[in-house]
Amino acid sequence: METIEELIELAQSQGSEEESLPFWERAVRLADTQRDIEAGFRTRMELVHAATFSGHPNKALVHFAWLMGTFDKNRELFRHQEMYLMWAYKWILHSIFAYPNFSLQRAYQLQEDFERRTRQLGSGAHYHAYQSLRLALHIGDMKAAEQAFLAWRRIPRDDLSDCEVCEKNKVMGYYEARDDFQSSIRLGEEILRSDRKCHNVPTVTYGSLLYPLFKLGRMDEAKQYHLEGVIKARGDRNFIPTVAEHVQFLVLTENLDAALRLWMDHFQLGYTTRDPLDRFDFVLSGAALFQVLSETRTHLDLPFPSHFKGFELSGRYEPSVLSSMFLQDAQDLASQYDKRNGTGRFAGVAQNWMTRATQERKAFALT
Repeated sequence: METIEELIELAQSQGSEEESLPFWERAVRLADTQRDIEAGFRTRMELVHAATFSGHPNKALVHFAWLMGTFDKNRELFRHQEMYLMWAYKWILHSIFAYPNFSLQRAYQLQEDFERRTRQLGSGAHYHAYQSLRLALHIGDMKAAEQAFLAWRRIPRDDLSDCEVCEKNKVMGYYEARDDFQSSIRLGEEILRSDRKCHNVPTVTYGSLLYPLFKLGRMDEAKQYHLEGVIKARGDRNFIPTVAEHVQFLVLTENLDAALRLWMDHFQLGYTTRDPLDRFDFVLSGAALFQVLSETRTHLDLPFPSHFKGFELSGRYEPSVLSSMFLQDAQDLASQYDKRNGTGRFAGVAQNWMTRATQERKAFALT
């Protein structure tokens, strides 16, 4: 019979967070069966971390709720875990916007709860201010984003701030949202020249640099960053939006066979992800890709799995039909986000990707 410690050892010996996840889940179930609250707390903390950084935010949400409830009932027992628990709270705040059925009112309540709890620890104000920026960017309120950005940058970093390269990457994203491509590229290249990295950076940085460089015609640099970056993101569910950025770059430079291979290689991860925001990016990149392919090809032979809703036993597909299907998927998600947020930002994002694929392409060979 397996023990909790054996399962913990197996989880820690895996090569990635995704591979460790089943072992953490088994360890949690076993701790619950044995009514071992301390083991349940310890293994859930690790499970939330593994789920967050392997593209399974839905699992992190469920188990984080247990952690918070148990912590509040047993504060003295778990007091030493409080700071790490607040780090996990940050990951949860980061993921809640991805679920369109999660109301903004509830998101605000959680942000206020995080601010109240972390104020007592003397940290967290810096990250709380960043969350305001992130919410403004998510709903597309650029005026509020500018105010939140300035407020965030005025507040000193503290023990709950993200690492410095993560923050620089976030500033980079803010500049890109303002179409300030020069500033976005400058920060991205500073990140790549530095030796500092974390779980997400610089893998996400490579993808974020591609469209700004494309827009400014700096194609040789874009090519270099695509070739270096796509290797780092490949096959990791945590980087589906970054893979979508690489697909978009390949479409815009008319490297369509490479785009199709990359997209199909990630179909299983991107199409079935439980993170709706990641799925939005993935299906949208597919809609743009197949739209462009439909200009020159009447059919494609593709190995879609049988669970794909458009599955054809013959394996033969019309690109125009696939484009319409994936665009509809993206528009359905956009409609849910925009209804929740009270804005039209996501419908605009979907339209922008399709317009770019139609009107902005510039052929550039990558080999």
